[in-house]
Order: sequence, then structure tokens, then C-alpha cells
Amino acid sequence: MVALVGLARSGAKADTITFSAGEPAPGVRSASVTFATDGSTLRVTLTNESLADANLPSEVLTAVFFKISGFPSLSLTRQHANIASGSVYFNDTAPPVPTDTDGDGRLNVDGEWAYRSGLSTYGANQGISSTGLNLFGPNDVFGPPDLDWPNSPSGINYGLAPAGYSTSGDNGGLSGTPVVKNSIVFSLGGLPSGFSVRQSLSNITFQYGTSLAEPHLGGSASPSSPSAVPLPSVAGAGVLLLGGLAVKRSRRR
Repeated sequence: MVALVGLARSGAKADTITFSAGEPAPGVRSASVTFATDGSTLRVTLTNESLADANLPSEVLTAVFFKISGFPSLSLTRQHANIASGSVYFNDTAPPVPTDTDGDGRLNVDGEWAYRSGLSTYGANQGISSTGLNLFGPNDVFGPPDLDWPNSPSGINYGLAPAGYSTSGDNGGLSGTPVVKNSIVFSLGGLPSGFSVRQSLSNITFQYGTSLAEPHLGGSASPSSPSAVPLPSVAGAGVLLLGGLAVKRSRRR
């Protein structure tokens, strides 16, 4: 009985996938995004993975676009945008500043990032952005408060600087502008039944700067993404266990 219970708990499958992109050396841009389901919530972890410094706004990761297939007109519900554990923010010294507004131990940047569906950009129909790009407006932000002027989404405010970022080389377009180093986790609710990140997501594009004319990178599925392979079910595990017991009994006889 104990063995059956233990195997029953392992009958789930992971539903997560990571897409990544990077410029060939000596390029400074490198990014990844991980999609994972948590019940009816989609967790999107966006990361600027470059180990180089960022001195220009065009080296700050400001948006990710993706296509959801199989669910026409799907629009998810904005929940939260949180600075990931281990990441920090720079340059915002005037209140309001990021605080833990949802009690999960992570700083909240809802007012600086936006989500919108129904797009047709880079072959994608969904997008998350810290800047307008002539696509996102104030009604698309995750929630209040706006942490830094101008009203978001605008500029590169609270965009993602790389892991190697320091403020020492900032030029005029980046100097004094709040940025996050180097990951933000977005929570989007309202996933329909049967949604699978491995089957429904494609056309990933990482956008830098404040214009679609600035650098952008197409993402591909990372080879290290875990495969969504079902583990033994309760019934299958029971058959295997009972079969093993029958063999032992026949040998004793």
C-alpha cells in the first residue's frame, strides 16, 4: 500500500519550457524566457542573461512576444509582475519604490510592465513589455502604482539590464533610469483546460530598447528544457507491483 501511494504521487508531468536567444560573439545581448503552468496560472520568467555591462538603452531587454496557438482570442488575466529572487533594481531613489505588495517576499513592479493579447507582431499574438512600442498603453499595465515617471509603459523604466550591469558606464539615455538586474516573474491567470506550454507556445521574440526598429532576437526552445513525459500512472504502477509480488510467490512455491 505504501508503495502504491508513493507511485501515485509521481503520476504528473512537468509542463514547462524555456526559449533562449543570443548574439554571436562579441554581441552583448542574450536572453531567455521560461513558461510554466501553475494550475490556471501561467508563470513567465524573463531574464537578461548577458554577462556584459549595459551602457545604452538598446542593451536593456524591454519586452517579450509569443504566440499562443489552439485557443482563438485567448486573453489572460494580469496578476503580478515581481522582481525574481536574487535580482535587484538600480537607480530609483525617489518614492514610490518597489515593495512587496502581494506578500510573497518579492518586490512588485506591476505599475511598470504591461501585458496585451490580440497582437500581430513578429508573428506573435501576445506580449509583455515595460515600454510602449506603439502597442502597449497605460490600460495594459499589471496594476498600480506607477513607480517612475513617465506613466508606464514608457521608456526603458524597469526594463531588464544584464547580469553584468553596473551604473559606471551609463550614457545619457540610461543614466539615472531605474532598471532591474536581471529577471522578472510575471503571473497571468485564466489558462483554459488543456493548455500546454510545450504544445501551444511559439514565435518567441525578445525586444530591446524603446522601438521595434531597435535590436530584437528570435528565441528557440532550449535543449535543456525538461520533457513533458508522463511518469507511471497509478494503474500501471499497481500492475507492476502486483506482477512482482506474483513472481515472488510462484518462486516460493
